[in-house]
Amino acid sequence: MISNVSGTFKLFNGDVESESDDFNNAKIAFEIDAASIDTNMAERDGHLKSPLFLDTEKYPKITFEVQLFSNIKIMLIPTQYREDN
Repeated sequence: MISNVSGTFKLFNGDVESESDDFNNAKIAFEIDAASIDTNMAERDGHLKSPLFLDTEKYPKITFEVQLFSNIKIMLIPTQYREDN
């Protein structure tokens, strides 16, 4: 059975280095502790940590590194929108 589940990783680090305000050629890297996954259900978390999914014993870290970053326009979008009547 497959379903959509919300969750977070509780332990992570990230670095952003840029020599300019527009972030062209910025260096961006993130590392996540895979075992820190938390879906608010311990049994499900254990299943996600198993070799069937993340295999956190064999692969304890999830890494992300940006290879190219140029001509980016950043738009901030609020996570909640409130309309006052």
